[in-house]
Amino acid sequence: MDGPRRLSDHLRPPRRTAADRERELLELGFVREPPTRWLDPGLLVRSGIQSVVSAAFGRFADRRETQAALDQPTFDAYAERDELWLDFVADTGDGWPATMTMAWLLGRPQLEVDGDVLPRGELLLVGGDLVYPAAAREAYEHRFVGPFAGGLPQTMPPGEHLFAIPGNHDWYDGLVAFSRRFCQQQWIGGRQTWQRRSYAALKLPHGWWAWMLDIQLDELVDDAQLDWFRARARELGPGDRVILVTGKPSWLKPTARVPFPPAWENLAYVERIVHDAGAEVGLVLTGDLHHYARYVGDGPPRITAGGGGAYLSPTHTLPDEVALPPKRGEPGAAYRRAAAYPDARTSRRLSFGVLKLAALSPGLAAVIAGIYALLAATMLTALGDDRTDVVTGAVSGTGIVLALLLVGALIAQLDAPAPWRQLIGTAHAAIHLALAGFVVYAIAVLADTTGAVTWLLALPAAAAVGFALGTTVLAAVLLLTSLPTGEWAKETANQVFAAQGLETHKNFLRLHIDRDGALQVHALGVDAPCRDWTGPHEDPASARFRPVEGAQPTVRRIDDIAAI
Repeated sequence: MDGPRRLSDHLRPPRRTAADRERELLELGFVREPPTRWLDPGLLVRSGIQSVVSAAFGRFADRRETQAALDQPTFDAYAERDELWLDFVADTGDGWPATMTMAWLLGRPQLEVDGDVLPRGELLLVGGDLVYPAAAREAYEHRFVGPFAGGLPQTMPPGEHLFAIPGNHDWYDGLVAFSRRFCQQQWIGGRQTWQRRSYAALKLPHGWWAWMLDIQLDELVDDAQLDWFRARARELGPGDRVILVTGKPSWLKPTARVPFPPAWENLAYVERIVHDAGAEVGLVLTGDLHHYARYVGDGPPRITAGGGGAYLSPTHTLPDEVALPPKRGEPGAAYRRAAAYPDARTSRRLSFGVLKLAALSPGLAAVIAGIYALLAATMLTALGDDRTDVVTGAVSGTGIVLALLLVGALIAQLDAPAPWRQLIGTAHAAIHLALAGFVVYAIAVLADTTGAVTWLLALPAAAAVGFALGTTVLAAVLLLTSLPTGEWAKETANQVFAAQGLETHKNFLRLHIDRDGALQVHALGVDAPCRDWTGPHEDPASARFRPVEGAQPTVRRIDDIAAI
């Protein structure tokens, strides 16, 4: 019988205990994970450590050197087709609602968009960052394999294929879990992985190719990989066209301060390999930034489509124009932004949601509450008989040290040029110090208390003010410094959006190589994910999980792209 069994019909993840997770694992084979809380203090510490360790591991024990010993020819199973549909998605594997929504849509036999019928791609290309917050065997099973196998549990023989490249989050364990899951030709539902390395080359119909690059954590294309692509270049023919899939929007990296960043140098070098073979780069795709943006200009279209399930990234800080530096004697290239989803106005409006930071990140708010309580304790310790002299506590030795640490921390976390960085960071710290001081003053003077009673009242009061008001002050400073369109607002704007963990404005690409050899790119957006699901269903020919009747996500075209 086709229908839900044992679990609740409505799969909207509530707050769950360890026992609930264990039961869910037994029933489903995976756990429906909630979205990542990116400003959780514990996660920030772990991510920082993982980033440092993975950078060192990648430098001294690059797993791609081991992969280079494995044979991997060009994948050409679809090369002789008259036409081919393929899908591209990136930055998947975060919270259940968004990830399952995208997996379900990518598994549908076809989608009807603005009167057009778009068949499911027989190839699924995944452009990096398959899980969040970091790679691990369990993370891939819970956050990627479970939803995607549930969205397409079975296909007709010989089946369909999935190719993936790692992003920086996939590299956090040195590429161990990624290699085991995606480089051993296993099945994920109705799709088989084929590659044996973390990069691949696919020969497609009518002289089209897809080259998928592994740029490690940010910018490195190893020598073995470059040698492998040079060998693939010898298979290219005159007039062939290559879709380059990379892990970062390297075309946004060059700036006035850093005109030739390594990320752009590496991508430009691979593009030269294609050009030297007599072929051309027809399209460049990436994820990493969790929005949709298309740049056009003196070269191939460059598209960021990182809306596979992770938190939404801002678009209002994207540059309108990009000047790319020259490549080996060639003139530089000018690009302009042709489309973005969401648009800049919507992006700015969504920024204001960070003012609910205390509710969004209670762990961070608790840390701020502790800082306020510590500042209050310092002031109370130095408070003499004159209870009105709160300043004495603030300018005591311990108080000065704490104040300087606070100023330094708030200056360090702000991505702004001097002297604005120092001015804003100092003013920000002064507001927190003033709020903590006001609490002590209010308790000691206005409430007219003395001794232990003052401590018993002031410390929890300071903590409460820090939790609610202090966290809101932090959010307001982040918001104000994220709204400008200048270069220095980018990182702060990303913090503003990461803090909110917005699951809206997802996107993916459906590509069609038609019978005439033209490449049609359909950019598809989903304004909101589905949160209510039924399942698991028994019928292997359809999705294990389905949206509740009337709650199906709506797909719409978010960009008009001419055939390539």
